[in-house]
Amino acid sequence: MKTALALACSLALAGPACAELVNVFWTDMENPDPQRRTYRLFARFNDAWDRISAYASIGGRPLYWSTSAPGGLINDDGYWEGPGHLNDLPYGNLPNIEQDTWLTIGYVGGFSDFPVFSPGFLGVPDGENVKVLVDGMTSFSDDDSAVYLAGNQNWVHCWDDEDPYDVALAQFTIESSGDEWMEMGGVLQWHDFDGESYHTEFHAVIPAPGVLPAAALALFARRRRR
Repeated sequence: MKTALALACSLALAGPACAELVNVFWTDMENPDPQRRTYRLFARFNDAWDRISAYASIGGRPLYWSTSAPGGLINDDGYWEGPGHLNDLPYGNLPNIEQDTWLTIGYVGGFSDFPVFSPGFLGVPDGENVKVLVDGMTSFSDDDSAVYLAGNQNWVHCWDDEDPYDVALAQFTIESSGDEWMEMGGVLQWHDFDGESYHTEFHAVIPAPGVLPAAALALFARRRRR
């Protein structure tokens, strides 16, 4: 059973109060390796007609991720280490999708259309045959990066067929000592049933700030002041 986690999550809505983006939250994927933890990030909607087209650094707000895990990020798998950085997406029929690290918008495995990264994503030149999410990294922050759905594939992919509608955004596996924290933030670009477009700033952190060390709290405060 996957476990939804208590966390601090802030949403700044650029639109009316009736907008249907409810929350952005982490779920513990319950990695069977006791030395690792795997968390998946979801955006929750309460209307199936809402859809995400991108998450990015927009309007001076960076796209960022960081963790206190001393061993940093674990990114084991990848279907193809080629242009487009497909090894940073849950592409194909990888046996380790449930415990690996990747970025997405709804898509989790298989060979259908998948999201793409903007040119120069996180500072990696477009077409470079390298990972973007590097093993051992403990943070990234960029003012000119986006994960987006191209062409006509710009609808919400729901985690299940019933309310609420949860859309996977990312998954991170880290070396675990049992007391690490992790955060991710940026701006979601999404649309409602009428085609109205919204930019919503999000910040999701685990565990809740009440149990975070002072250094982590100071980092979150700097993020909010940007």
